[in-house]
Amino acid sequence: MAPDPPWLRRAASLFSRTGTFTCETHETWRKLEIPVVHAFAPPLEPGRRTRIERALPHRLPPDLQAFYDRCDGALLYTRSMRPGEAQGLAIFPLSELTSRHRRAVREMSDGPESLPERCLVFGEPVASGNYLALDAKARGREKSVLYLDHETLFEPEPPRPLFRSFRALLEAAMKDPARLLNDRLGCFARYSDGKTERQWIPLRYRPDQSDGA
Repeated sequence: MAPDPPWLRRAASLFSRTGTFTCETHETWRKLEIPVVHAFAPPLEPGRRTRIERALPHRLPPDLQAFYDRCDGALLYTRSMRPGEAQGLAIFPLSELTSRHRRAVREMSDGPESLPERCLVFGEPVASGNYLALDAKARGREKSVLYLDHETLFEPEPPRPLFRSFRALLEAAMKDPARLLNDRLGCFARYSDGKTERQWIPLRYRPDQSDGA
């Protein structure tokens, strides 16, 4: 296996640590610090991964391939790991890409038939009903990232690239995750204080200095 590229090494270092969002709620405009974690599934066995990649409707670009070399999907900036209670940004497991893509196509079936031909769904802002997808028709080795909004898809025109590549998306998640979740991905991220039903919106992120789980 080739060495990790520098951007992926930076991601591995940052996401190996826990962190804290400074959040606010529109109900009181109070500030609250909420701890978050990052979870990664172990990478697939090489033979199984090769079989899955060959069955995908589109070839993965090198940056996403490098990501799957290290792990089989991730959940970034979540407070809870319980099913149905997660937040943040999800990168789907490679083993689920085909099923997740088909599900997205069904959910967005009002769009033109070219949607499944153009892109490959690979992630989502958790609990948003929207998806992140590679633009498989983009030229070159890098494939731009599209944001598929279930409410505005193809209105008034097809979605434009949100990031030039998967690497650029991950770098934005490292640089300013609050801005990514709020401004670029529809402001669906909401966090709980664990005591009330108030929803807290992330404003700033601070990674912990010590290694965390």
